[in-house]
Amino acid sequence: MLLKNLLKLCLSAPRFPIYLLMAFTYVSSSGQKVTKIIFEGDAQKRFEAVEDFSAIAIKPSNYIDDVIYPVIINGEKVEIPLDPDTEEITFFKSLAPSGKSFEIDPDFKGAVFLINSGHVEIFENKSLRSYDNNCFAFQSVPQSSWREGLPAPNFDRIQNEVTHLIVHHTAGSNTNTNFTQVVRDIYLFHTEVNRWSDIGYNFLVAQDGTIFEGRDPGDDLTEFEVVGAHFCGKNTGTMGVAMLGNYESSTPSDNAIVSLQNVLASAADNFNIAVLEESDHRGSPLGHIAGHRDGCSTLCPGENLYPLLADISMEVSALLDCSPKDSVSTRRTFGFFPNPISTADLLQIETPDSIEVGDLISVSGKLWKSIPIQEGQMNLAGIPPGIYLLQVGDYQSQKLIIRK
Repeated sequence: MLLKNLLKLCLSAPRFPIYLLMAFTYVSSSGQKVTKIIFEGDAQKRFEAVEDFSAIAIKPSNYIDDVIYPVIINGEKVEIPLDPDTEEITFFKSLAPSGKSFEIDPDFKGAVFLINSGHVEIFENKSLRSYDNNCFAFQSVPQSSWREGLPAPNFDRIQNEVTHLIVHHTAGSNTNTNFTQVVRDIYLFHTEVNRWSDIGYNFLVAQDGTIFEGRDPGDDLTEFEVVGAHFCGKNTGTMGVAMLGNYESSTPSDNAIVSLQNVLASAADNFNIAVLEESDHRGSPLGHIAGHRDGCSTLCPGENLYPLLADISMEVSALLDCSPKDSVSTRRTFGFFPNPISTADLLQIETPDSIEVGDLISVSGKLWKSIPIQEGQMNLAGIPPGIYLLQVGDYQSQKLIIRK
């Protein structure tokens, strides 16, 4: 079977030139999920893969001073970005649509990895895990959901006392909306290409705000405290959160920023981190919320995300200050929708009582405005976009996100 596949790989698409002096090695691993092709010079220009590939990774054997590597996939030019979290020079991208063929410079020397993470239902059909807090609760997609059908990691987890929260971007596609596939591709890239024991990040945040749990903590630890692989060999004491996408070329969405803030606030709350301060990390001062570039030689998390970290830190600090830890209410909760909501929409309030007024409270704990509830609706016109707590009668306050 391997010989048959190898011949198909070599001899397909005869309309393209084939270099018969090409020397390469074909290796398949992880149950045919990663195909590794090693080029030693005079490479064949075009390959037809045996199976579609959902991502591609390129490891040149010689130094390349560039942040992208162009290849032709399915007849179209695709720029493969330099991965910011791998110490070797490696280019990686999750693809949409998936690839069937690729062409590469005939002079290329190194290895190409074709990754097939398989088809999986999007996360809405999977179970979610909840992290509950009065001010920054969030739900996340557990590893058991997004990793379905892929090999499980097998390693001894190391417990971590986190002091610094590191923000990354994955530098990948800004248009691939199958976020579950992207995370699966990254997992196989980290484990099969980089040969790491698991995905490197503790959490990953998609462009629509979906939060994926990253490195598997096993039965005894949490996602917050297991040591990852994301900070150029200086991982102890850090927790890594990766924003899916390339923020050298685009700007993170509001939904993604809100989710990032909730994850950072939860981690800071768990480890009692003063997020507006800095302290020593491996002999150098480092902000308690920092970008990957603050401690490593990289552009990560991108020129359009990195400048936002100061404001993000302020928002996280406000979330942490919104209520004392010992004041978690046991009062009843009420229903309301939509959330997030535009200022042009009416907020629908569902309670069994006849309540006439709802209070919008800022994350710093101050009353912003009392708004009448008329026929179960609140008019939010004129309220600035932001994160608020909504208090209705003697019910437990809940987070409300208002958009433009």
